[in-house]
Amino acid sequence: MKTCTKCKESKELICFYKNKSKSNGFNYQCKECALKGARKYRQANPEKIAERERKWRQANTWKLTEKDRKYRQANAEKIAERERKYKQAQKQEQSANLFFQMAHFASEITKTTITP
Repeated sequence: MKTCTKCKESKELICFYKNKSKSNGFNYQCKECALKGARKYRQANPEKIAERERKWRQANTWKLTEKDRKYRQANAEKIAERERKYKQAQKQEQSANLFFQMAHFASEITKTTITP
């Protein structure tokens, strides 16, 4: 058992993040309090965090490329199915739009046609 310095509750060690730099090998705050603090910081500093993440992405493009490549290899079937569903939905939407345009055009023609 360990007591969180933030909420002052005694909790099991599994409720604390590991941290080798601390004397007992765990952070002083429990995971719940640490996450609350991180969320609060992110909300208070969105520009600062966005800039840091942008710089990291620029410096580590090869890591992101490799991660994407591995994901695509591991999930090729899932990606193909998602793309197939997307294309099918796009075709249906285009058909519906075309039908609507034709119906609108037909109604415009009947309005302008001179009847004897």
